[in-house]
Amino acid sequence: MSLHKLLSSTIARRRTVNPAYSLRAFAQSLGVHHATLTRLLAGRTVAKSACVQRVGRRLGLSDTDIQQLGLAEARRGVCRAITRHDFRPDSRWLAAVTGLPLDAVNVALQRLLVDRVLVMRSRGDWQLQPPTESTR
Repeated sequence: MSLHKLLSSTIARRRTVNPAYSLRAFAQSLGVHHATLTRLLAGRTVAKSACVQRVGRRLGLSDTDIQQLGLAEARRGVCRAITRHDFRPDSRWLAAVTGLPLDAVNVALQRLLVDRVLVMRSRGDWQLQPPTESTR
């Protein structure tokens, strides 16, 4: 599950119990700024590891689930960076652009390769593949 889906479903569930439940109250319960939560819900930003850990702990997720959520966010951040017009096929560049640690970038790249979402045809030719039913 992605962080975006987790947050969306959690706030929807809380609003069914209390229709007046606000985004600011949700952000406060997660320990994040309301503007950050808005960007995460809209999918405009990729959460850093510390944010994923804080939110995961506040939502009562297990350490394994938090780790998987962090990996999914890193993967999403790397994919977004690969689609940039100024993309450079270099993991250090990806780390600088995404704000992720180099190790997290390399793990995300490895997962993308194993899942065949990313194809590295040569040192300078990296391409994202359209998702298939098995990679969604």
